[in-house]
Amino acid sequence: MNRTLEQRYAVKFCVRLGKTATETYTMIKDAFGNNSMGRSSIFEWHKLFKEGREQVENDHRSGRPSTSRSDQNVRKVKEILDTDRRLTIRLIAEELEVLERLRKRVLRVRPAMASTWKLHHDNAPCHTALLVQEWQAKHNLLTLPHPPYSPDLAPPDFFLFPRLKRQMKGRRFDTIETVQEAVTRGLRSIPVENFQQAYANWQTRYTKCINSGGCYFEEY
Repeated sequence: MNRTLEQRYAVKFCVRLGKTATETYTMIKDAFGNNSMGRSSIFEWHKLFKEGREQVENDHRSGRPSTSRSDQNVRKVKEILDTDRRLTIRLIAEELEVLERLRKRVLRVRPAMASTWKLHHDNAPCHTALLVQEWQAKHNLLTLPHPPYSPDLAPPDFFLFPRLKRQMKGRRFDTIETVQEAVTRGLRSIPVENFQQAYANWQTRYTKCINSGGCYFEEY
């Protein structure tokens, strides 16, 4: 059976058992490991089955999903940006600080890669901001393109964040400092081999994305 369809049947079974989307996601990850569907896909299929869908195959569709742009949508976006401008500026500043620390660490730890390494991050606004792009150009830092609608292509999304969330699940923290300490311990507890495997998975996913020529696929 197709691996993706097998997991969809498993999601459907979890819905029949009354499992929540989060519980279903955890069970699928435990059962299929690195070969499991992404979180967004599992949650979407859980929602569809809960609403009564029976079919596990994809609906026929052609082309990329359409986007909607209207004066009302543009106005809403402008209102959000105006309201949250300080937060946006702070995120950009934090992004630049992280990039500078990363650049210096590469120079110190892997000097042979100083002029050849490339950065891959998603299309979050703080990543694509003009100030960030100017900083990258100033330091000759090449960035690998990240296609839209592809959260499962980013290692933090398909490897790191789900793992940390499982470690933090059910725990309560009184201060930001205790959260930071717990996350730091969680990061340090992950074996180097797991990061290496995640990198290998990223190479496989990115290569398949390139070979597909922009077409959609769910199975890696």
